Amino acid sequence: MGDDRPRRRTRGALAHRPHAARPRELRRRLREPVGGGEAQGDLDGRRLHHPRGQPRGPRPAARRQRARLRAPGGGHEQDQQAPALDRGLRGRRADRASLGRQSGRGQGPARPGGRPDLDRRLPRRDLTLQRRDEAHAGAPRRLVTVGQREAESERTGTLEGPGLVAAARSDRGPRERNEDAYVCRPDLGLFAAIDGMGGQQAGAEAAAMAREALMGERDLLRAFLNANEKIHRSAQKKDHRKGMGCVASAVRITGDRARVAHVGDTRVYLAGEAGCEQLTRDHTLAAHAQEQLGISDRGAKQIGGQNQVTRDLGGQARTGEEWIDTCEVKVEEGDLLVLCSDGVHGAVDSGSLFARLRDARRQGTAPDVLAEELVELALVSGTRDNATAVVVRYLAPARKESIWKKDILAWMKRKERG
Repeated sequence: MGDDRPRRRTRGALAHRPHAARPRELRRRLREPVGGGEAQGDLDGRRLHHPRGQPRGPRPAARRQRARLRAPGGGHEQDQQAPALDRGLRGRRADRASLGRQSGRGQGPARPGGRPDLDRRLPRRDLTLQRRDEAHAGAPRRLVTVGQREAESERTGTLEGPGLVAAARSDRGPRERNEDAYVCRPDLGLFAAIDGMGGQQAGAEAAAMAREALMGERDLLRAFLNANEKIHRSAQKKDHRKGMGCVASAVRITGDRARVAHVGDTRVYLAGEAGCEQLTRDHTLAAHAQEQLGISDRGAKQIGGQNQVTRDLGGQARTGEEWIDTCEVKVEEGDLLVLCSDGVHGAVDSGSLFARLRDARRQGTAPDVLAEELVELALVSGTRDNATAVVVRYLAPARKESIWKKDILAWMKRKERG
């Protein structure tokens, strides 16, 4: 049986939704200025009439966007785009990654004196990248994609040990990766500057192996031999490591004695009270020609293949220790030892470098400040390689009384009391 009772229409249903119930033509008329715009001078034809008879107030950005899409002359396609745009605007705070996918991004009119609404919450440029660029503005660098590049610079800050203060700084310079390595351990009295060689990542791997060998062996000669054997053996196993190797200079300080071991074109300088001297000699074709022909440093730089080293770690299997240069010097209070890669001494004029080291020794420049200055000077001078500097200042250690002397004095005091 059907229900014969008449269906009663809900009263006032249209009154609560007047705008939705009116046809499109009526909605368009309601948006027209009241009185044609000329009769209403106060409205000036710009303020729209609200469906309920009240002037329209300020509207949120999302509603302004919908109103523009539903302007007179628009078709059904614009009406269908409005809900999608509304959903995109509502979700831009929750999902900032979707800003780049919004079709309306940056197309809306800008606020007076400001940017479009959709650009207000865009992240600004990373201040770390900005400060880095300002710090190295004078250094030639190759631009690569952020995220595919390695860390550009490393700093240790001031490190202290028994009678020693040291610091290190390493910068990749114009290269895509940093194949330099260093050891800065004043607590162990061990310091080194290492420059890797080889394609792709092989140079960095060789430098890391040499650093590991130095940290695992107290005797420098034995450490160099172990590093050479390990790098050479590793280069024979994998194709991408063929030709890998490194050059290195290391210093071990014990008491007031500094022992140096060296292979390649890294360098060790000593700035003492009498002046500055280079403790190592380069194992390169240019240095060999300079010794044989007696030409100047400037003339040696004009020789072809000047950066080709004649000795390295890992290039070939070696026996004996004669291919490793060693020396031992006495250090005094305030003396500076500087270890650096060819990215530093190859870019800076020798006269300027020696003068700066002498001034640093005389003025008592802190090791971290000097290391920073040397690397920055190399970058500004247009170095073509990674730049690494390790600076060590020797402080006279406090004199320690003999344990036997302490025991004798304690025994004498007890005897006097008894």
